Amino acid sequence: MTSTKSPSAENQNPIKETIAKYKQETSQDLMVLDAFMLLCVVVGVMQFVYAVIVGNYPYNSFLAGFGSSVASFVLTAGLRTKLSELKSFNNVKESKDSSSISSPTKPLFTASSAFSEYIVCNIVLHFIIFNFIG
Repeated sequence: MTSTKSPSAENQNPIKETIAKYKQETSQDLMVLDAFMLLCVVVGVMQFVYAVIVGNYPYNSFLAGFGSSVASFVLTAGLRTKLSELKSFNNVKESKDSSSISSPTKPLFTASSAFSEYIVCNIVLHFIIFNFIG
């Protein structure tokens, strides 16, 4: 029996398809936030590996650096979620059909308010981290 797979089905790679779809559907500002989140993960992993291999003698410094990486990732993920929701709301509003039963409600925030909240939270976070180092 011969296989009836089409040539295009054999050449499709799910990872390449996912990356192509991500690049096509994601805006540039969200890609920048994703890159920063990836940087936070890489820095946190590097700090953890360093602490395991070399040691974590100034333990409070290790905790401050690792906590800063994790908290920056979490704050950036929150900002990305808010901006993504705002962009999807704008896309739904632009393509709204008159026959649509459910209408989206107005978002409770703007992009500038989400970003200012992110900045204030980062200032508070790094003030706490700076005081924790000693």
